[in-house]
Amino acid sequence: MRLDLPLGDQTATLNGLRFTNVDASGMAHHKMHDETWTPVPTPPHLDPEKRVLSYPSTAATLNLAANAAQCARIWAGIDAAFAARLLERRAPRL
Repeated sequence: MRLDLPLGDQTATLNGLRFTNVDASGMAHHKMHDETWTPVPTPPHLDPEKRVLSYPSTAATLNLAANAAQCARIWAGIDAAFAARLLERRAPRL
């Protein structure tokens, strides 16, 4: 998957960001959220707000890899097959 992403520190030019086309396959998306705040409490199936998927990020990808590795260690003695699947998914394809 190729995406146009803002790279580097562009805080001084937030109104005129420069985008670079990058290969983001294998990366984790940073977050998914409502476009505007949803009233609390609102069950997910009754949420009328539009959902927004943020760009993939290095931070989210590495966080996912770290969590998968830790879970593989925890599950190793409980379900070896599941632990092996977690280890396969912990390494980002960069």
